[in-house]
Amino acid sequence: MRRILLLPFLMLAFLGVAKTQESVSDEAIKKEILQVEEVQDRAIQQNDADTLDRIYAPDFAYVNQYGILIPRDQVLAGFRTAKSKFLAPMKHDDILIRVYGDTVVLTGRSVGTFNYNGKVSDGPRRFTNVYVKRDGRWQLVAHQSTDTKKD
Repeated sequence: MRRILLLPFLMLAFLGVAKTQESVSDEAIKKEILQVEEVQDRAIQQNDADTLDRIYAPDFAYVNQYGILIPRDQVLAGFRTAKSKFLAPMKHDDILIRVYGDTVVLTGRSVGTFNYNGKVSDGPRRFTNVYVKRDGRWQLVAHQSTDTKKD
């Protein structure tokens, strides 16, 4: 009889441990993503297309604040030729990271003056980044930004 009563408690204890391990794992993933974001931000501000080439997945999709889908190769070329350039440092806030196994969705708010092919956007803007873990590293597969009204 004691064994029968003990079984539900053991199951609850196991589920509690599994949930704790899951959230620790999620927290570790969030830290990894924030590190990738930091490297990416620095590369964008320095027009470092080689670093961005490593971060952006081969099937990377970028939708800019004007609603234009820009192919990966064109995004990288923009940084290589300085047609894409931040004119003022970019700052992020209101960051929210959601982990779904090997996929992460990061949303946030960004401020910074950006010039793309002569079009200047100074934000603020909302953005969404989608990361997928491939070959043991996080790659950015999608980025979309939308200009928002200034407060």
